[in-house]
Amino acid sequence: MLEEAILEDEVIQLAKDLAKTVKENRTHDWDKKAQAQACMRLEIKKVLRKYDLSAK
Repeated sequence: MLEEAILEDEVIQLAKDLAKTVKENRTHDWDKKAQAQACMRLEIKKVLRKYDLSAK
């Protein structure tokens, strides 16, 4: 039960960090510009690495 609560807290924090990162790094038409997409992917990967979830 304690492990589930800890995991749930981590998932909530991960979601908040991802939302914050996307909000801070979005640009006009980022979904259409390749360089903006690359920057967004890089920032998201940084957050995932912080939680040790990044694909290697």
